Amino acid sequence: MTGLALHDFNCGLKAMSREVARHLCIYGHHHRYIPLHAHLAGFRVAEAPIQNTARKHGTSRYRTLRYQGIFDLLTILFNHKYGQNPMHFFGPLSAMIAIPSGLFMLWMTYEQMMFWLFGTGFQVQNRPMFAMALTALILSLIIFLTGFVCDFMLHHRIRDRMDEIVALSRDSQFSDEFREVGRSTGVAAMMPVESAETPLRRVTRADVA
Repeated sequence: MTGLALHDFNCGLKAMSREVARHLCIYGHHHRYIPLHAHLAGFRVAEAPIQNTARKHGTSRYRTLRYQGIFDLLTILFNHKYGQNPMHFFGPLSAMIAIPSGLFMLWMTYEQMMFWLFGTGFQVQNRPMFAMALTALILSLIIFLTGFVCDFMLHHRIRDRMDEIVALSRDSQFSDEFREVGRSTGVAAMMPVESAETPLRRVTRADVA
């Protein structure tokens, strides 16, 4: 589901470079998915075994049904896939509802016209399916407008910050440095480190100056 194979996403011991920490956007209970955030940001996530000590005081808060974590996971995956292209989600979803409901309404309109002109067919007001199709069509319009508004807001947010962004560059300074630290200390932990394809770093006018 995530493309990241780890034995324990919520391991209490994590090590990462400064560049990884700068790219993380953690809020709410997303701390459970720090390795996933790093993976989706383009960094390589490695896992090493550590020694777990038993709890001495208190009781664990973890239960079998921690449904909030599922919602957090869906939020992270949705933001990663559609965060920069919200219409790619809302558009197809709207079309999937609008096309069948629209065709159904056209068919019922045809039947109503046949009833008025030739006495065949049926009257729409006697069919509750017409109200359901109309409701689905309105729902598809609302979904489409939601995606349109999201794209509109995203466009203006990016446009307002265009003066800050001059270029994108790759900064691989931390990759070798972090690997050397891991080898020298021998720390056994879940260590997100940069991949060979280091993510893009924003360069502003201040950097150029």
